[in-house]
Amino acid sequence: MISLSRKIVGVRVAGNGPINDFFYEVDIMNIEMWRPKSNYNVPIFYTTKGNFTVLTTLESCVDAFPAFYSLDGSNLVNVKNINRIDTGNFGGVAYFRDSNIHTGVNIKNVSTWDRIVDVSDAANIDDRLIFVNKISSTGKTERGELIFAKDAFYFDTWEPKRNYKVPRIYTGHGEYSVGLTLQSCKDAFPHLYPAHNGSLVNIDLIEAIDKDLYGYTIRYKNSDYSSVIARDKAKYLKEFLGLQ
Repeated sequence: MISLSRKIVGVRVAGNGPINDFFYEVDIMNIEMWRPKSNYNVPIFYTTKGNFTVLTTLESCVDAFPAFYSLDGSNLVNVKNINRIDTGNFGGVAYFRDSNIHTGVNIKNVSTWDRIVDVSDAANIDDRLIFVNKISSTGKTERGELIFAKDAFYFDTWEPKRNYKVPRIYTGHGEYSVGLTLQSCKDAFPHLYPAHNGSLVNIDLIEAIDKDLYGYTIRYKNSDYSSVIARDKAKYLKEFLGLQ
């Protein structure tokens, strides 16, 4: 059973319903890969409430985390997790609780630090999850998983491969990259079924599987959206789900 309360940070695909910055895991119908621009190939989540993709820029993180602050122009910081700040003539350094992790603070933000802290303290604790891969000590990405947004210390960017700059998240448990592959989705959402090599579907939301001249198509409950499924997978699911 998928918890209704699992909210996942996402970037809504333009022109696809009301603006928000998350979707519910239980509403996922299908995950495929998508090219928002020529050199990027990232997951897209088709849900019953609209379509979402992952965080691909620091600017998208700014939109998704309005309670976080850009403290030096190249980071986005969860001020709630700062333990102390040391200041000097040219700015400061913020240190995070229960860790040796730190990040810079420019002189402008040092001068308004008390106000920044007050605004951060007044914000609700973020109850969403972020789809990520942990970055190993050798710089390789590990299995896909979900981490709590409230555990993020700060965001910056990194290049997992050439000309492919994406957000990186620092936490007390290590560094993470945003999730970027279908295999990472398989790791993070093991309950989803591989309809073919490029598709993961939520069988709880399948209403019908139809055969036509071109193959098999999945129809979803309370949605006009549909997706294709491989012949052998279609036959298995039709029997497993008791579909005619």
